[in-house]
Amino acid sequence: MAHASEEVLERYRQRTEIWANMSIVKWRQGINLSGHHVEEHLRKGSATSGIALFAAERRTDLVVMGTVERSGHPNVLLDSVTENALRTVPCDILAVKSGESKSDER
Repeated sequence: MAHASEEVLERYRQRTEIWANMSIVKWRQGINLSGHHVEEHLRKGSATSGIALFAAERRTDLVVMGTVERSGHPNVLLDSVTENALRTVPCDILAVKSGESKSDER
């Protein structure tokens, strides 16, 4: 999308924000949170720098991240966002492997 117009980029941002909000709603519906305080935070920008900044602002002790295994690469354990977060987030990270597999489509 490097050469996309500002209008195309804005539509993409809007669709992504809608998808993210719907994903949060679906996640909350699928688990029992009774008796637990949970906050949701949705921010625009780079995932890695956003997570690092948020963790620093909140003085977070632990960040829990989901990660998707890349099929066809047995030595690659984490996706790029998680790997970058390990280098930049100022606290401990617990990376949880999802049940999904993501093909490397290069």
